[in-house]
Amino acid sequence: MKQLTISILLVLAIFAASAQQAHQIGVYTEGAWFMPKEFSSNSNSLKNGFGVGAGIYVSSPIWKKLSAVAGLGYRYKENKSQQYLIDEPSYTTYWTKFNQSYLVIPVKLQYPVSRHYFVETGVDISWLLNYKHVNEKPEFDWVVGFGSKQHRLQWSVNYKQGFDWQGFGELDGTNSVGQVFRNRMLVVNLSYPLWK
Repeated sequence: MKQLTISILLVLAIFAASAQQAHQIGVYTEGAWFMPKEFSSNSNSLKNGFGVGAGIYVSSPIWKKLSAVAGLGYRYKENKSQQYLIDEPSYTTYWTKFNQSYLVIPVKLQYPVSRHYFVETGVDISWLLNYKHVNEKPEFDWVVGFGSKQHRLQWSVNYKQGFDWQGFGELDGTNSVGQVFRNRMLVVNLSYPLWK
């Protein structure tokens, strides 16, 4: 909760510093290819998955052509992980699907490199909502990418990677299931301003 409060205050401070500038408020949607990095290099127990999300954002110029963008959204992603059922003297393997629901606060800086194209970098701050046992609360991912503005529609392609290893799990009857990975995602984002 402390990190959420600090994150929200940081976003508000950025926009308060540019209060005289024109703000833009809009909606965004995203689709992602989720490529979790294995905790162990000898393991092959995680399969790639997909992700989708949507939310709202606020954008404001903060210095010359540089703009700050912050939002609030929901992200769903899923993948499969190989689990082991120990049955002495041997064991059985099976695949379990992990559905993950996140509350996300994206904070990015955008810089136009030409009339229609821009580069961006920032941080995603996210909270995994649907598992009781979670290592990183919140989870921080760095973001780097590029995009384009055509009329009012904006698209971007971003690479996101976690700063730290994330682990989560739950009890499935008498067995515990979970996974440990470093988040990696390739994301396509579409956004549209509702108010300028």
